[in-house]
Amino acid sequence: MLGSWWWLLFVVGLVLVCWAVGGCRRLAALRRAVATAWGPVDGALARRHALAVNLFDALRANPRVDPRLLDAAESAAAQLAATRLGPDGIRTPPRAMTALDGAAHVFERTVFRLFAVLDRGSGAGDGEAQAPQTPEADASPEGARDVATAAMQGWRDSEPVLVEARGAFNAAVDRYNQAAAEAPTWILSRLFGFVPAARW
Repeated sequence: MLGSWWWLLFVVGLVLVCWAVGGCRRLAALRRAVATAWGPVDGALARRHALAVNLFDALRANPRVDPRLLDAAESAAAQLAATRLGPDGIRTPPRAMTALDGAAHVFERTVFRLFAVLDRGSGAGDGEAQAPQTPEADASPEGARDVATAAMQGWRDSEPVLVEARGAFNAAVDRYNQAAAEAPTWILSRLFGFVPAARW
């Protein structure tokens, strides 16, 4: 009789071990999928940042562009660079995503203001309200206007890429978080550090 109990305990223990290993592998795979999905988001943000920085560099020597506007735009770009999460956004706390979201919105607003000044408000092409007309818009030289046009086109091209990448990332986060929170897998999540991921 005692031998039968030992066999029963052995079988139950084996089943639990197999379940734990399988559950951890599943959570790890879902977490890797989140990290992979963040890569295109970070790449799209980096491209937008590079487009804007190139524009700032081209306009810095232009006396017709208000330097205060450029200073604000460059400050916003620096803040975005400081809050970018890199290619692995899964291992950052939710507050980091919140900081990134705020920096991205400020960055977009300042760049759209610069586009509006340089191209008579056509920088509102992504749904941003048009900025009031200023003398700089009429006085902007052709070189600066060409740079602005190229930057604006690159910005528009990056918009659907960023939207699609962000949607795929959030979907991967939802799958991972749902798996980590469902019973009885949540036990493994707590034991092995599978913390919830933050959406963006």
